[in-house]
Amino acid sequence: MIHSYEIPIFGFPDGAFVATADIATRMAEASRTGLENVVARRKGSKTQVDGVLREGVAWEEINKLADEIDADLIVIGTHGRKGLARALLGSVAENVVRTATRPVLTIHGPRDK
Repeated sequence: MIHSYEIPIFGFPDGAFVATADIATRMAEASRTGLENVVARRKGSKTQVDGVLREGVAWEEINKLADEIDADLIVIGTHGRKGLARALLGSVAENVVRTATRPVLTIHGPRDK
């Protein structure tokens, strides 16, 4: 299981907003805690689950990790977003499907309302 997060950088005509070191540290800690909680909930199940935390563009990090571990298959959930939500949030699953060098299985979650 991989979780990837990006440090926010926003460009404006007169400059840019770059997250401070404190914000970046808090994002990393929150991401690590969240991933550890998800992995812990699956402990004792029939399938072994390991967590990997990466900083970077999610779909790029997923593809890099799949190549690093020589994965047979990438399994990724989708939110089923459409319209403006998809335009604003993008689609990690779509980018993985389009760029992966390995087979990808998408699992559709409940649709956002």
